[in-house]
Amino acid sequence: MESAIQLRRTHSAPFPASKTKTSDNLPEPDVLAQEIVDDLEAALEQFHEIAADLEGRRRMKREFSVFLSVVSHNDRAFSPA
Repeated sequence: MESAIQLRRTHSAPFPASKTKTSDNLPEPDVLAQEIVDDLEAALEQFHEIAADLEGRRRMKREFSVFLSVVSHNDRAFSPA
């Protein structure tokens, strides 16, 4: 008697027929390669934008921290003893 795993291996396709693609549906290799390059370049640009945004936030936090320390120092200097 075959095990359930053996049955699945021998009686089922690795992918449903509706999900498989044939090479007839694919663009030419140079076109496909260019589309991949374009997608990767767009993704890289988005990462650059995210990195710049994060750096700007870090800079704002540092500047705000300096501002708070100055304000706190000034409050102590002018508060009545």
